[in-house]
Amino acid sequence: MAHYSIRIRDHFMCAHTLRGALFGPAEGRHGATYEVIVEIRGPSLDENNVLLDLNWAERALSGVLEPLRFSDLDEVFPGENTTTEFLCRRIHDGVAAGLPPSFRGVVRVELVENPRMAAAYEAAVPDAEAPIRPPS
Repeated sequence: MAHYSIRIRDHFMCAHTLRGALFGPAEGRHGATYEVIVEIRGPSLDENNVLLDLNWAERALSGVLEPLRFSDLDEVFPGENTTTEFLCRRIHDGVAAGLPPSFRGVVRVELVENPRMAAAYEAAVPDAEAPIRPPS
């Protein structure tokens, strides 16, 4: 199937702990810097001949990441094991929630931990959950 795509990048720094012996040294509190790559794909262009406005997409991603920047993820998501895969899904859902209601396509979020390791989440839109929000 043919599609158009746009891609935006950002990053954030945070701290967290991972629960479970599986994580070895990362089981203790540690800092992380994630590169975030979001790709949005769709089958058609709008009346302006764009899939989505790139500036809008950049601002939308920045807004979703803002509560995570320089935060303790254990406080932002109490009780959750904030793995890279978990964060991919939350960021995906936040970006997807801000898309125009008429948008139909796919959103893919990749978090790069280091040059050798990354995780991703991809799903069709409009099937995303509520956006990421820190507890009140």
